[in-house]
Amino acid sequence: MLSGELMCLSQHQVRHAFNKLVEKGVLVKKQLSKSEFDNTNWYAFTDYGWRLARDRDGEQYELYS
Repeated sequence: MLSGELMCLSQHQVRHAFNKLVEKGVLVKKQLSKSEFDNTNWYAFTDYGWRLARDRDGEQYELYS
């Protein structure tokens, strides 16, 4: 879905970026569906991820401004 919004990125590039963010501890990934057929993944920022988003280079950043 995100690669549709960011036309310059392929599905593989988006998936790789999310996997790297999970690996580095910025995001946490969970599959909340109990169905075998629904493989939807849910992502959330970790505390570390929120700190990175808030305090980049000593400045305050709003995520949804």
